[in-house]
Amino acid sequence: RGNVALSEKSYDDAVKFYSEAIKIDPEYAIAYNNRGITYFEDDDLISSITDYTKAIRIDGNFTDAYFNRANSLIGLGRYDEALEDLNVVKVAYPDSSYVHFALGLSYDGLMLHQEAIESFGKAKSLNPDNAETYLNLAVVYYHLKQFDKANEYLSQAFSRDSDNSNYYNIKALVLMEQKQYLESVSVFTEGLEKHPEDAFLLNNRGYT
Repeated sequence: RGNVALSEKSYDDAVKFYSEAIKIDPEYAIAYNNRGITYFEDDDLISSITDYTKAIRIDGNFTDAYFNRANSLIGLGRYDEALEDLNVVKVAYPDSSYVHFALGLSYDGLMLHQEAIESFGKAKSLNPDNAETYLNLAVVYYHLKQFDKANEYLSQAFSRDSDNSNYYNIKALVLMEQKQYLESVSVFTEGLEKHPEDAFLLNNRGYT
C-alpha cells in the first residue's frame, strides 16, 4: 500500500503505511528505505537521511539506501559525506551511470573540477543520451571559465533535450561571463517563455 501511495504522490499516506510496516517489524530495512524515499520526494531531506541511516544500520550491505542517502546529502550540500556513501555504492555498481553522475555532482560541489569532469565523463560514456550529464559538464567548464568547452557541452545537451530549463539558465550565464549581455537576456527570456515559473531563470534574469 505504501508503494502505491508513493507512486501516486500521496506522501502522507505513504509515510503512514510505511510507518505501520515498521511498527510491525522494527528491523524492516526496506520500509525505512521506502519511507526515506517518500520524505525525499516530499523535499524533507533531513527525515530522508534519518530513515536511510536506519536502513543501513539494519542492513549494512543495503546499497540502495547508501545511494539514496548520498542523493539527499548532495541536496543539502554535504558533499564529503555523499562521497563516502557513493564510494560504497561504486564498489557494488562500478558501471552505473547514476553513481558516476552523483559522484560528479559531489566533486563539483567541492570544486574538485578535474574529478567532476572524470566522473561526468564516465557517466556520459555509460549513458550518452542523458542531457543532464552534458549540462553538468558545461557547468564545470563554466566554473573553470573555459567557455568554449561549456558551449560545446551545452550544444550537445540541447540536441538531446531542447526543453530543459537548466540549458537556458547555464547558457545565459555563460553569455554573461563573456559580456554578451543582450544575448544573455534574450536566452533568459526564451527560457522563461517556456518555463515561466522557473525560480532560477527568474532570479538570474533579474540579475542581468
